[in-house]
Amino acid sequence: MNAEPEKAQALVYYRDLLMTTIDYYLSRPSIFAHKHLDAAETRCFHHLKLQSAALYHKDRLAQLKRWFRDLTEPIIESHDFIFDKYLQETTGYQISVFKSYRERVEKILKKGKISTDNQ
Repeated sequence: MNAEPEKAQALVYYRDLLMTTIDYYLSRPSIFAHKHLDAAETRCFHHLKLQSAALYHKDRLAQLKRWFRDLTEPIIESHDFIFDKYLQETTGYQISVFKSYRERVEKILKKGKISTDNQ
């Protein structure tokens, strides 16, 4: 990792958030409609953790952010408010994915249109 100090700090932050999110999925299989993870799904999440660590070491901040957003969308959509507390307690970061989501929605509403696929 050869990032500038500010980027290095953001890399650690998003790596921690992403790893914690993956651990949340592994520890709370009730998130899924079928209420449990099979062996293949568990391996997939463990593989995501390895890939996340590799992204961190390659200074791939944008991809870490994107993966975090992608993995938290189902949690936000299902209104799993326990997740915010879990993130805060596990990482020590003062974060609210629900607040961030509301801010993104408000920004889109102010613009009056959706201008990207991610929105």
